[in-house]
Amino acid sequence: MRVYEAIVKGLEVVGVDAAFGGAGENAASLMRALKHSTKIKPMIVRYEQAVWFMACGYAIYSNRPSAAGNVKVDNSALRGPGECHAGDQNRSCTD
Repeated sequence: MRVYEAIVKGLEVVGVDAAFGGAGENAASLMRALKHSTKIKPMIVRYEQAVWFMACGYAIYSNRPSAAGNVKVDNSALRGPGECHAGDQNRSCTD
């Protein structure tokens, strides 16, 4: 099992049914792993900055957990405008 496959299994266990990610290389592995999930619908976002807003909005209005991913799992640096919202991943959407 690869890292992203394990992440998808963990997201399924906690009840995530939607995952948002960018179309670029940062989220490609996650999106490929989500392709095989029957419980989580992957949603590709055009602008990586919008990934965090869409996942948060989905969680607020559906009252369900969601996931946002446009950051590599390895130790490489964040890139692009999505990095300014990457810190939001550890906060509640309603803080």
